[in-house]
Amino acid sequence: MVEDKALQQIRKLRLKTLGLLEAVTEEQACIIPIGFKNHVWWNAGHILVAWDGMTFSYLNEDRKLSSIHYRMFKKGTRPSEWNEAPPSYNEVQEQLKNQIEEVINSCRGKLDNPLAIPFIPRINTIGKMLKFLIKEETHHFNVIFKIKESIEQQQNKFSEGVLS
Repeated sequence: MVEDKALQQIRKLRLKTLGLLEAVTEEQACIIPIGFKNHVWWNAGHILVAWDGMTFSYLNEDRKLSSIHYRMFKKGTRPSEWNEAPPSYNEVQEQLKNQIEEVINSCRGKLDNPLAIPFIPRINTIGKMLKFLIKEETHHFNVIFKIKESIEQQQNKFSEGVLS
C-alpha cells in the first residue's frame, strides 16, 4: 500500500510536469529570462537526466539515455556552453512521458532495498532516493513555472508597449 502510494505520487508529479511543459511553446522553452541560469528546455532535460542517472545506476541497470543527454543537461551545465545540438525540446518531453513507467516498473518491490553506496548518508534506500528525486523534480517544476511566468510578463509588457 505504501509502495503503491509512493509510485502514484511519482506518476502524478510527472503528469503535472508534462502538463506545464506542454503549456510552454518551443520558442519560450529556449528563452533564459534575466535572473535565471537556464531555460525551460534545460530544466526539463535535467529532470530527465536526474531520474535516469540515479534510478537506473542505483538499481544496477543500464541508463536509458544517451551520453549527449548527460553532456547537455547534467548538474552544472548551461545552454550557453552547449557546443553541439541537444535532443529537441519535443524529444525531451516525449522521453519524460516514457521514462516514468520505466522508473516505476524498475523500482516496484524494491523501495526498501538498500543502496550499495548511499547517495548521501540519509538517503540509503531506493525509496529514500525516490523521495529525493521527487523533491528535485518539484524544484525544477517550480523553476519552470517561474521562467514561464517571467517570459509571459515580458511578452505582455512588450505587446502593451507596441500597442500603446
